[in-house]
Amino acid sequence: MTKPKRYNQRSNPPTQFYRQYSAYKRGNNLPNAEHGISPNQQAANGHDIPESVVIVNKEKWAIADKIALFSVIVAAILAYFTYRLYSIASEDSKTANISALAADNSAKIAQKTLEATNKYDLASLIKQQKAIDDNRKSSQLAFDRANKSLTLQDSSLKETQKEFDIENRPFIQVSDINVDTSSNKYNITVKCNLINTGKQPAQIISAKTAFIYSNEPNFSDFTNLKVNQHETGAYITNGMLSPITFYGKEDTPIIYITYVKKGKCYIYLLGEFIYRSVGTHKKYNYKFDLRIGVYPHFEVATIQNADI
Repeated sequence: MTKPKRYNQRSNPPTQFYRQYSAYKRGNNLPNAEHGISPNQQAANGHDIPESVVIVNKEKWAIADKIALFSVIVAAILAYFTYRLYSIASEDSKTANISALAADNSAKIAQKTLEATNKYDLASLIKQQKAIDDNRKSSQLAFDRANKSLTLQDSSLKETQKEFDIENRPFIQVSDINVDTSSNKYNITVKCNLINTGKQPAQIISAKTAFIYSNEPNFSDFTNLKVNQHETGAYITNGMLSPITFYGKEDTPIIYITYVKKGKCYIYLLGEFIYRSVGTHKKYNYKFDLRIGVYPHFEVATIQNADI
């Protein structure tokens, strides 16, 4: 392998470069130089110039100056354009920052607008729901009032109809009662009248009667009544009296009459009449209880006289 050559400093001394000074500006620094005279002029005048002073050609200095000047101009142009680019970049950065701030403000405004819109929508929804509830309550209240009014009107109409029916219905009851306990084959006879105190004529549909002997002060058992066919089908108009006679049992022991006269027992005449209105054909049931005590005392009680 070939070793690199070494250059001996003695045989190959290093190249030295000397900076040239203008003699007319710095002539005092040059040995044997006249003040204000360049080295070329000194040589032309016959002065000795040291070997260390290199005389430079003016044309070579002119080219170097031009190159340096051109480099300075290029550097200045580059610096100018670099500054312009920096300025443009700074302006763009400011514009970008302003745009970013504007976008951020727009986003905040949009967020606030959205929140306000949502809040308004929620409040509006709550108001609408409240209005719906209030309307429903008002409608329900109005419906309840109307229904209550209709109910009251219906009740009033029914009550009026009831009063009208009571006022204009036929009303049958016994009157002018005459009790005869003289000695005969029936032992007791009750004569009375059926009177219609109502305003409409009545027709007797059925009649049931029975004499009951009992020591109970109150007796009203209508289960053992017998049909009285003689009174069925009779018509009784308003204020008309219809005589009717009730006969006791033929086989009733006379001792019962004695007990009645002594106040030891009672004779009960139970009667049930079913009649109807000639105008409306509505049926009614009339029950009476006649209690005969110490002769000639008796009491009559109306047990029922109502529609069926």
